[in-house]
Amino acid sequence: MTKETIVVLSHLPWDFPCDYIKQTSLELAKKAKVVIFNPLDFPTLKNLLINKKKREEWLSFFKEKKITYFPSLGIFPFRRFKVIEKLNIWLNLALFRLFYLLKFGFKKPIFWAFSYQLTEIKNYFSWGRLLVYDRVDQIASLDPEADKTMKQEDQQLLKVADYVFTNSSYALKYIKKYNKVSFLVPCGYDVDLFLKEKISKPREIKRIKKPILGLMGSLDHRLNFKLLFSLAKKRKDWNFVFVGGQFSDDQAQFRVTNLYHWLRKLEKLPNVYFLGHLPKKQQLVNFVANFDVCLIPYDISLEFVKGSNPMKLYEYLAMGKPVVSTPIQAVKQYSPVVKIAGNAVGFEKAIEKFLKEGYNKKKEGKRKKIALENSWEEKVKKMWQQLE
Repeated sequence: MTKETIVVLSHLPWDFPCDYIKQTSLELAKKAKVVIFNPLDFPTLKNLLINKKKREEWLSFFKEKKITYFPSLGIFPFRRFKVIEKLNIWLNLALFRLFYLLKFGFKKPIFWAFSYQLTEIKNYFSWGRLLVYDRVDQIASLDPEADKTMKQEDQQLLKVADYVFTNSSYALKYIKKYNKVSFLVPCGYDVDLFLKEKISKPREIKRIKKPILGLMGSLDHRLNFKLLFSLAKKRKDWNFVFVGGQFSDDQAQFRVTNLYHWLRKLEKLPNVYFLGHLPKKQQLVNFVANFDVCLIPYDISLEFVKGSNPMKLYEYLAMGKPVVSTPIQAVKQYSPVVKIAGNAVGFEKAIEKFLKEGYNKKKEGKRKKIALENSWEEKVKKMWQQLE
């Protein structure tokens, strides 16, 4: 299958912090010709001219030499009207098929999808050889109407896909109701980034006393803020560092989880530090290197969390860091290397044990072994084996 052509259906910027589309594409490019195509979410010519961020995101795809990029563009103005938006979508779909024919001939591609929203154009994929649905997390929302719509679209795409891959056993059980040709694969993370040897101490960390309990990633509805607040309030001798910004993609979910209320409460504690969003993921390594214990305090009452497999787990472990997590199904399999706790008391005990233990070379090796088994290379290799 070395000469296959894969059309990766992207819905995110190339350098998006959660870079699973980018990393999957680069790994696939080692095995096949890869074309990136965003069929639903693309800028207009006006966006490119006046919006620097949009322009940079659009141009970033052209810098990657290992893949081919089809530059989708909203040709017709007034996209706020559904008719115009659909016209733009179908024009880009037609132009992409012409582009593909001119560049690759009549060889049928493998379409590689990540988003349930592609259900809108599911019939378009009939000219391909296969449709792969690389379903990263469980599809769910706290907004009842949004949840219903998302699940309906997800189920439709699951039914028409030839292969489905997921990184969560919880999600796999759900998926198999709609598609039997579905498989569990590793999570995937950037090994080279988190195994680098040259580490510096960021100035933001220099002013914070040890021990440092750290969390990297978006501050959003997934977090169990009640647990975090109880723990931070009780253990004033520990410092809690959050590296990441407020991810404002779904305000409805923020309202349901009372996110802003909890953030304000945490901000008032003298041992809690919000360091904000980092412009480059490469910078995260220097912060994680200075954490004494890494945290994954997700709210396991949420369906989305139950079916998740946090990439940050493997990034933490790749650096040999001790990790305490709530009992997410995909994480529990790594106990006792990763300590599992369901409440603030359990977190406190697990953190205390790690801090008293200090550096342990043997345990560090076990952590790094788990991380290496969950690289992007391993994930794509497992998926590719099923396609052969």
